[in-house]
Amino acid sequence: MSYGDPPLSPPPPPPEKMHWALKALLIVVIGIPAVLLVLGALVFGICMLG
Repeated sequence: MSYGDPPLSPPPPPPEKMHWALKALLIVVIGIPAVLLVLGALVFGICMLG
């Protein structure tokens, strides 16, 4: 280990964990706007009908 060596990088996460993280991120990114859209449509529909 000489002075010029780059610092050891942390090992990459196992692909299994990475896959679940990506899946969760995708669900959050797509799910939240979808839920807001549905709620907005419901409120709009109720306001229009009521």
